[in-house]
Amino acid sequence: MARALALGLLVGFPIAASPGPISFLVLRRTLARGWRSGLVSGLGVATGDAIYAALAAFGVAVVTNVLISQRRWIGLLGGIALVVIGLRTISQNPPPRSSPKRADLRRWWRSP
Repeated sequence: MARALALGLLVGFPIAASPGPISFLVLRRTLARGWRSGLVSGLGVATGDAIYAALAAFGVAVVTNVLISQRRWIGLLGGIALVVIGLRTISQNPPPRSSPKRADLRRWWRSP
């Protein structure tokens, strides 16, 4: 377990600490006002990220529950849509075949 935790920290920390505007804000506050200000700024950033993660997880859970409870209707509507698309595809006339154009080597780089 300790090995997995160490590996997770080794891999996860560089990903989580990627440079960005918030990282530079914390760095600037640390250099300008001292390590306590930097620590408080970092804790504020971590709290905000945790709130965003919790809201995202809650939202995914709600959407998943709705989709699971309505899966018959969603499946029925999806099946009807596939049948309609298939019938429209079968009933349409195929486009006429055109002969391939000869390549003009002087204009190969231009858009058609």
